[in-house]
Amino acid sequence: MHDRERGGRVVEFGRRLGLVLLLLLLLAGVSAKAAPGKELLLAGVSLGLSGKYATMAHDQKLAFRLWEEEINAAGGLLGRKVQLTIYDDQSDPQKALEIYRRLLDEEGVDLLFAPFSSEITGAVLPLFEQHRFPLLASGAVADGLWQQGARYIFGIFTTADKIPANLMEMLFAHGIDGLALLHSADPFSQAAAEGVRKRAAWLGLELKLDAQFSDPEKDFAILLAEARELDSEVVIMAGHLEETIALRRAMLAMDWIPRVYYGTQGPANPSFIKRLGSGAEGVFGTEQWQYLGGISTPETEAFLAAYREKFGREASYFSVAAYSATQIMTKVIQQAGSLDGEKLRTELVELDTICLTGRFRVDARGRQIRNFSLVTQWQDGRQEVVWPRKLMTAEPRL
Repeated sequence: MHDRERGGRVVEFGRRLGLVLLLLLLLAGVSAKAAPGKELLLAGVSLGLSGKYATMAHDQKLAFRLWEEEINAAGGLLGRKVQLTIYDDQSDPQKALEIYRRLLDEEGVDLLFAPFSSEITGAVLPLFEQHRFPLLASGAVADGLWQQGARYIFGIFTTADKIPANLMEMLFAHGIDGLALLHSADPFSQAAAEGVRKRAAWLGLELKLDAQFSDPEKDFAILLAEARELDSEVVIMAGHLEETIALRRAMLAMDWIPRVYYGTQGPANPSFIKRLGSGAEGVFGTEQWQYLGGISTPETEAFLAAYREKFGREASYFSVAAYSATQIMTKVIQQAGSLDGEKLRTELVELDTICLTGRFRVDARGRQIRNFSLVTQWQDGRQEVVWPRKLMTAEPRL
């Protein structure tokens, strides 16, 4: 009797255990179905879609959306469909920081892309460092970003202090001297201005005026009058699109056009000529990417065609920068087979590849060392590459 009771209890225990296990399996199935987000790869980015960076940030938004569509059409990333959330930080560093905190701490994203501008990238960098996730800078080049001991920031383009180098060499080669340097207070502009000072000293070019402005509407007429009084042959704007356009309009208003007017960033944007019309003629700028049809790659042609078809407009180099960031991150994720930040960092440190912007290779601090800038000039309504010599599509009009 005792043995029978014990055996019965064993059978009863086994039956109950089986029911419990079955229930757990059913609950696990329900739980999996209740969390469809895990089937998606969640990505996020904050861009200044309103405010002072809106024009450039909008170009980047379109490129990110194109990548999202293309990667999903190809089956996704690591076998998961990508869902990309894009927020507007209103070109405000503090708002961008709040957005990335939300993406990381509340929304639990798997993949992050960088904001636009050195100013905003610098504001969010400590957060990326804290979470040990790579920040692939697709809209930031201020050298100071790589001088803080950060381990997780990587550049696509050469740093801002090196951007004016080819312009300065072009001026030296053509015997043009007498520079007036005007600069904004943001990190990118300050780094670019410092690059002008160093290269001018090295080449023996005279810097006749070196001035920071705070209010373009009030300051530009005064500063241009001073530059003209000093017989400056060259006016350099270390600043952004709006400032470069405003300074050109101030030149036209006072009927004084220096031999060379150069902007570190503004002239590269297609909206520059749309807004200035014939006033853009002759203006020099910098591109860290320029479409050169004769030596273009099939990948570049495919991107430009897809962008044109989807959005009805030509891609700017800001668009190309954002798309290049997606190419690079896709590559390192596939190579790592993981979304782990430390593994992705290791892949980025070792990566030597070609993307839309050209070659990608960084030094020990994450600074780009294989990309370089081109000097362009608006000629007859077209942007021509006028330096370096080997890549010229036209002679500079001086």
